[in-house]
This record gives sequence, structure tokens and C-alpha cells, in this order.
Amino acid sequence: MNNKTIENLSTFDPSEYLTNEEVQKLYIEEAKRTGDTKFLSECIEHVEKAKQDKA
Repeated sequence: MNNKTIENLSTFDPSEYLTNEEVQKLYIEEAKRTGDTKFLSECIEHVEKAKQDKA
């Protein structure tokens, strides 16, 4: 049995997977479809972070 606890888990960072413009565009489009403006804002921040990390 795996005894992992929350303390052993790392934080998920979506920006690590937003590796190109096409993926970033699709990510934002899907966020828009939810109608949740807070979620959309967070997704935009993830895309911006991905772009900064790539630079």
C-alpha cells in the first residue's frame, strides 16, 4: 500500500504544460467556455507564467 500523504505531494503548476501557443490558446478557450471569470483569470495567469518561463 502506498503511504503518501498530502505533505509528500508537490504543487501542480499548469504553466509547465502550456508549452506552445496552440496549447495556450486551447487552454484559454476552454476556460472561457466555463463562464467562470475567476477561473479564466487564473488560466490567463498560467499562460503568462508559461510565456515568461520560456523567455
